[in-house]
Amino acid sequence: MVGLEKYIREYVWILPVYLFISYGCLSDMARMDKQMNPDYLLYPLVPPFILFLIHVILFVYSIYKESACSMKVKLVHKKAKLPKRETSGSCGYDLSSCEAVTIPKRGLAVVNTGLIVIIPNGHYGRIAPRSGLTVKHSLDVGAGVIDISFRGEVKVVLFNHSDQDYCVKEGDRIAQLLLEKISMEMVFEVYHIDQTERGSNGFGSTGV
Repeated sequence: MVGLEKYIREYVWILPVYLFISYGCLSDMARMDKQMNPDYLLYPLVPPFILFLIHVILFVYSIYKESACSMKVKLVHKKAKLPKRETSGSCGYDLSSCEAVTIPKRGLAVVNTGLIVIIPNGHYGRIAPRSGLTVKHSLDVGAGVIDISFRGEVKVVLFNHSDQDYCVKEGDRIAQLLLEKISMEMVFEVYHIDQTERGSNGFGSTGV
């Protein structure tokens, strides 16, 4: 679990600190009069216990926050592969085909990935082409938006703009998935709009 590993890495120092403080408190208690009120003997343990409790709460919150911000994926085909970033600096997650498909020349094909993807809140998934396939084989991607409410299998529409058929093999990387932030605002009808310098001038209004 990534959240647990991250928490341990950042807060592992708190356990020895807690044990050290508790040991010091217990040592002080041992030196106290044995006839002292037993309830009073517990008071020195309150601060380290509160400290420990705070970090337990931080741990639970870190797990919840990371889960809410993560992309969840279910494999629905035995040949499906998890989306993967090839390098630490890659912004796209490679999507692989779970089947063999032939894309006809000057045609298109819908390729199954065998994945159901849950997009994190505040984002949408955009399926983009892979540069290598575009440059070397004239393949492009269409219809590439995944809503946060979509719970079906992710399929990739591949266009073949070349003059020869292209064969997709099982396991081939066919596209990349990008998580992009989105703003979903309320829509209001208005009867007047403000004027700008450009106005309604459209295509070619600033020159070719």
